[in-house]
Amino acid sequence: MVRVSGVSDLEMNANRPPENQQIEVFCNHVAAAALMPSAALLAEPIVVARGTRSTSWNDFEIGELAKLYNVSREALLRRLLTFERTTADFYLERFPFSLHSHIR
Repeated sequence: MVRVSGVSDLEMNANRPPENQQIEVFCNHVAAAALMPSAALLAEPIVVARGTRSTSWNDFEIGELAKLYNVSREALLRRLLTFERTTADFYLERFPFSLHSHIR
């Protein structure tokens, strides 16, 4: 279980009551903050180089950052979105069936 991501509940059921969904979202934010601290992530040279609202992230960069923080590519890209280092459209292009499809 050590290598299992705690950032996203892939078994999430859309029929959960709204209060349970809110708890899930909160827990995902806490896990993301613990696994990918803002100061560390935003100081990564590639993140600095890309600037804000970048849509030019490539799979290698996303994969390398995800490995560095031991998280999924989706979790990493979602965290970049949180800090406006990419766009909602770019995120949804990469993960069209995301549990976070409400981000627009």
